[in-house]
Amino acid sequence: MRFSVAVLGAMVVVVVVVVVVVVMVLIKVGVDGCG
Repeated sequence: MRFSVAVLGAMVVVVVVVVVVVVMVLIKVGVDGCG
């Protein structure tokens, strides 16, 4: 059972979005905490 390119691409997009959201939240919390 091999992943299709579409499934692989979708997974990559989801991972990237999650990472970006987490980083933005951490930066916002850090700025709010320090500022």
